[in-house]
Amino acid sequence: MLSAKDIKCDTVPTAGSVQFKLLKICTPTHFAARLLAHKTSNSSHWRTLDYEQRYEQLQQQLSSYFATSDNCIMPQLPQLSDVCVRRLGPNGYERVAITHVPQAANTDANAVLRVKHLDLNTVICHAKLSELLVCPPTLQQIAPLALDLRLSGIVPCQGEEIWQRCDNVSIGKLLHVGAVYEAQVDFGLSHAIFVKDLQLPSL
Repeated sequence: MLSAKDIKCDTVPTAGSVQFKLLKICTPTHFAARLLAHKTSNSSHWRTLDYEQRYEQLQQQLSSYFATSDNCIMPQLPQLSDVCVRRLGPNGYERVAITHVPQAANTDANAVLRVKHLDLNTVICHAKLSELLVCPPTLQQIAPLALDLRLSGIVPCQGEEIWQRCDNVSIGKLLHVGAVYEAQVDFGLSHAIFVKDLQLPSL
């Protein structure tokens, strides 16, 4: 069953074709992507989307905000779905949403939480509470600038329930992170697009 939040997709194309920047290969049928352009089913013209520019602006805003040491505050009493900022390196900052909070996280800076990247990609990973910073409210309100893109109706050929790591090696020879690709939209959800096919450059 899908919730109203899952189905809501005012900013996610539900038909037509999309051009996207590949951010990460999660499995041979699941990718993190940033939309660059959309073409409706009855049009021959691409409409440029500004997610890439908005991501660059967000990076500048985060770097400027956290350049002031007084703004570098670790979250207190973190809650599920809270939007925080994860520190990546000395000057790197990325928004994340909390997806799991252990009981000790409220008091232990070394407690490990599970977070999902919102803009860099859509990967769910572990992060120490001490790596997280309070995100300014105005930047919390920005919709995620990356989404999940999945190929519809494709499963591992050997009947496994999940893809094996070696499968990513093969798809990695065809697709390259940072490159731009085109796909035909099957349907869209809140932060995910399911596509019928994926067009590769001519070899």
